[in-house]
Amino acid sequence: LPMFENQDKVGHFIFYAIFAFLLYFPLRVNTKRSFTFVTTSVLVLLVGFTLGAVVELIQHYFIIGRFGEYLDIVANTIGLLVGLLISEIYKRKAVL
Repeated sequence: LPMFENQDKVGHFIFYAIFAFLLYFPLRVNTKRSFTFVTTSVLVLLVGFTLGAVVELIQHYFIIGRFGEYLDIVANTIGLLVGLLISEIYKRKAVL
């Protein structure tokens, strides 16, 4: 595959979109207690953003030769938002 600048951001986006999708359903579609879309979104964004930021900080300060990038956190967050949107569409259409 041809390489392009910031190609790793696509990987961050895809990973966090999948992460949001997988975290969304146990919170939103639970037979005993399901959260509202807003509550689910806040929880997924909080967990995902925190995870991404901590990983970037660890890379930057504790791994020699690696540097944390704020654009990775931006790509992660956009992936989380898109994953939430896709998840809610799937739920409303009763696909899953």
